[in-house]
Amino acid sequence: MKQLSRMSYVLLTAIVLAISVPVWAAETNKDAEENVRLIKDIAEQVGVDAAICLAIVKTENNQFNTFAFNDNKKGRGHADIRQSHGLFQLTYATGKSFGIKERGDLYDKRKNAEAAVKFIKYLLNKYQHSSLADMAQRYNLGETRFRRGAIARVYTERFMMYYHGFQAAPGGAVR
Repeated sequence: MKQLSRMSYVLLTAIVLAISVPVWAAETNKDAEENVRLIKDIAEQVGVDAAICLAIVKTENNQFNTFAFNDNKKGRGHADIRQSHGLFQLTYATGKSFGIKERGDLYDKRKNAEAAVKFIKYLLNKYQHSSLADMAQRYNLGETRFRRGAIARVYTERFMMYYHGFQAAPGGAVR
């Protein structure tokens, strides 16, 4: 059997996700469904594609087979200032730039999502000539690390896979 090229693998995975996303959504708990609705509502208010926001959350939470977004999750940071929190895994420094007033606000679903979606919109507007994959890397790495040449290849591949899955979901989770 021939080996699949990297692109074929990504496309095949996106197709599998397109088929399975509605199944995942059907298996979710009430909190996860509320989180998805919240993200979609905020994305619409801010003017960002909900599929981008959902893919960021899914990638940040690193949960492959469930849609139960963990809004109290604490990421792995080297120092408290760089540690990420909540649904969108925001650092306090980034959150502060987009409306977070206190560290505890990072655990408030709505405030976390509002700040993150504003950050995503900022990245999309500032780097509108860049690819969506580059936007995801800037979200994950930070603008400075990205500019210095850091690459988050696995993160970006997962993000793109989730994004295409949410886009392709027939009448599914994003619509």
